[in-house]
Amino acid sequence: MEKSLKEFKSRFIDLLLEVMWRQWTALGIASHVEPEDKWLIDPEALLFGVFFVRDRDKRLFEAVEEWVRENHRFISTARMKKIEKSIYGRAFRHDFIRKWEDAKYIRLYYTHVISTQRENKAKEILAPVSLLHPPLLRLRLREILGQNPRVEILIYFLYHDTGNSLSIAKEVFLDQKSVYNVLEAWVKVGMLEKVGGKKKGYRINSEARKTWLKILGLNRLPSYLNWGRLYISLSIILKALETPPWNKDVYLLSSLFRDLYGEIKETAGEISTPPSPELYQGEEFFEPFSRYLIGLLEGIMGKKKKREKI
Repeated sequence: MEKSLKEFKSRFIDLLLEVMWRQWTALGIASHVEPEDKWLIDPEALLFGVFFVRDRDKRLFEAVEEWVRENHRFISTARMKKIEKSIYGRAFRHDFIRKWEDAKYIRLYYTHVISTQRENKAKEILAPVSLLHPPLLRLRLREILGQNPRVEILIYFLYHDTGNSLSIAKEVFLDQKSVYNVLEAWVKVGMLEKVGGKKKGYRINSEARKTWLKILGLNRLPSYLNWGRLYISLSIILKALETPPWNKDVYLLSSLFRDLYGEIKETAGEISTPPSPELYQGEEFFEPFSRYLIGLLEGIMGKKKKREKI
């Protein structure tokens, strides 16, 4: 089991970094990695995710700092605040990271990066952001509509038929009141309609969705994944793999996997279904769930599943 844990940790970190490299390459950071071409990219979630692997890949993190200085107009401060609050709230529920102070200072760190004057290395490591690349749809809409909740709410309804102000606010990491105000305004102009029954809330006008896709010149949308939720879960696992005694105890890791199971299933269950913790006792859950996590990251990158023990 000790060998299995060691192999899992190595493979998990390598794949997590590869996922991030692919997304940052799509955002314009120079690399030899294939850029992300399938998934809708979430820059705020990605900024938090890469912060937690900064000691694992300093080259990537330094490149991201340059990207932030050069492209901070694309960053939503409101969403950064909400994701930060969500990270700290979830981290506090786990004993081993109750003192995970990083979670409270990430947004301030990037704010400091933007304001700090340094020798400009952007030309050496950055290319212009290609806003017509489908995975960068979020950034493209921000150029069209500006930095406001409308971008995230529009993205929500491009991928979902219905929602209410609370469910949408949670999904897109925004304040519920600001979401509600936009929803009500869009009802008035006919873009949304109110619905009752069990799905009480708002529904997008099908013609409005078609019109937006036509405006954007998209035959199909990039695939959707809530990167904010997923990166939080994966970062918690990474923190455990680096924190004694969790980093050497499969029983403690199995317990953590059980805690994270529901969130990961809800977030990434459509990519692949995680094994149910009810089928395993104690540390027995470690192997099937660690295999699942590796398969999930490989699936995100479009790699074939490998039949190898972890």
